Amino acid sequence: MQREINTQVDIQASAQRVWQILTDFKNYPAWNPFITEISGQIHVGEHIHFRFSLPAGGSLPARAAILNSVPEVELRWAGALPIPGLLRAEHYHVIEVLGANRLRFHQGEIFTGLLVAPMWPIFASRGVQLYEQSSQALKRRAEARS
Repeated sequence: MQREINTQVDIQASAQRVWQILTDFKNYPAWNPFITEISGQIHVGEHIHFRFSLPAGGSLPARAAILNSVPEVELRWAGALPIPGLLRAEHYHVIEVLGANRLRFHQGEIFTGLLVAPMWPIFASRGVQLYEQSSQALKRRAEARS
């Protein structure tokens, strides 16, 4: 089974500014309410380690592999539970340039695996809120210094 959360927000800033914020892992705790810690190298095939907020409260550590890293365009990673087929989550950030210092930021997650169906009500309701909060926080940070 596959399900997706997709959020978007328009930002009055350059793609370069938004990319700089997304890839500045050491400063995530200062602005990101969803991913509160993150470390690792942003190169395809490398692994990152992070801590993310749970929809029901609290947080969990996770590990993911970088799938795509195109500066000022897309950052994508995926992580999975240790038992294959149970749950895989592919997180993406896409920067769509609309004009000079104007873009649409897409952030979401593609969930696959056997646990998606029973967990989807939580992901769909509270998960969307976390992504929207994170995207709005990115917007505020990018527009404050653009």
